[in-house]
Amino acid sequence: MLPLAGQPVLRHVIARLRAAHRIDDIIVATSVDADDDAIVEACAEWNVPCVRGPLDDVLTRFVVAIEATKATSIVRVPADKPFMDPNTVDLLVETHLAENADYTSNMGPGWPKDHPCPFGLELEVASASALLRANTATCTKADREHVMPYLYRADHGFKVVHIPASNPFHPLKPRLNLDTPEDYEVISAAYDALLGTQSIIPIPQLAAFFLANPDLVERNAEIPQRGFK
Repeated sequence: MLPLAGQPVLRHVIARLRAAHRIDDIIVATSVDADDDAIVEACAEWNVPCVRGPLDDVLTRFVVAIEATKATSIVRVPADKPFMDPNTVDLLVETHLAENADYTSNMGPGWPKDHPCPFGLELEVASASALLRANTATCTKADREHVMPYLYRADHGFKVVHIPASNPFHPLKPRLNLDTPEDYEVISAAYDALLGTQSIIPIPQLAAFFLANPDLVERNAEIPQRGFK
């Protein structure tokens, strides 16, 4: 709910998703924790459906969302990614459906150690049937918190597809996740400089901005990715 150019981060993520052509519905899956009441209230104001579930068991929240929407394919977009690319969403969905896959991502099989795609641009698509199966399997706590790992961790019989990952900011590799105050400083600077009257910041415009301001990229470059050692 932190502001970026005057609007909450979550609202910008929703705006970027709405720019994708292969998304039928958007649903926010938040927790039953009282701290997340503000998210539910904001979603009601924005006319965006919202479901709630356990704070740390995000997989269960996805199951609740599947049951509420009857969706057959799900794009996972964590709300800490305010630069997620709508074009990548479309590419992933198209590939996922064409391949009849259970899980599709742009992260690559070597993720996170080998990640040409900058943190903050990674996206995942899964079939509802695969997620429902994972929900009834013997999952680790990390599987349930991060939703998708059971689908690609080890061989559980799922069809996994990776599209070639890329870095649209080459030779820079900015960190675009919002996890820390340093991340917020970098992301806020980009939004303040670029959003203006447009609904979203296109990735090529963001790339040109970072190439012109490489010192900004360095401000959070050494922040370790949350959840990875």
